[in-house]
Amino acid sequence: MSDSCNEIKRLYGYGDSIIFTDSQDHKVKTFDPLTTTVKTLMGTGHEGTADGTEVNCTFTQVQGICSLYNTIFVSDIAAGTVKLVSGLSGTVSFLRTLGSLYDSLGIGAQTVNAVQLSLQDAVNNVSHVNEYIRNTVAEVEQHYNMKETAATNGPEGTVSKKTQVSLELLEQGMRRLQDNIKNINQEYLDDVDLRTLLTTLVENIHAVSQAISKTRLLLLCSMLKTSARFRRNP
Repeated sequence: MSDSCNEIKRLYGYGDSIIFTDSQDHKVKTFDPLTTTVKTLMGTGHEGTADGTEVNCTFTQVQGICSLYNTIFVSDIAAGTVKLVSGLSGTVSFLRTLGSLYDSLGIGAQTVNAVQLSLQDAVNNVSHVNEYIRNTVAEVEQHYNMKETAATNGPEGTVSKKTQVSLELLEQGMRRLQDNIKNINQEYLDDVDLRTLLTTLVENIHAVSQAISKTRLLLLCSMLKTSARFRRNP
């Protein structure tokens, strides 16, 4: 036993290495058989129950360890907890793609200048997001051996079917908008501000206009009543 191993409780094969719990050091460590080196996988070495990244989480009495696919499960018997350790590469990729979707519509924090894209770039962005989601869903369906007619709803590790349909509709609608503007005047494409298409902005403008002009609101209600009467009595 090297100086890096004080009190090994459980061992588990993980890829080309061995992961184990060291209860005396309050850490989870890895052993590389090829280089015979031991490294800390997670844990500060201080006693505690804090969650966090591999460099700042703590254990009280780390004990059992196992893995499922790329996720490691570690039990702390003194704290009565199980910590889940998973890579964030998939999450980072998803959030980056989601950010691209926000950029397409000019959405950003109030303290940061929103990215202003041309309509063509926005369409390309949405198409990329749509393709990313389709590929992700296909991988999940293959992983879980799901039927072709089965719909994902989120717990399987991907977005729901409703979100997938919404992205398809968004891409189709933006492409139609682009084609319609081209048919009128292609030069208008450079002046399109996609933020004006956001539901929240449209609803806000509508609400403000009604608050300012009561006459307009009365005329609108009158038109709706007249339209409804004609539909009932053709």
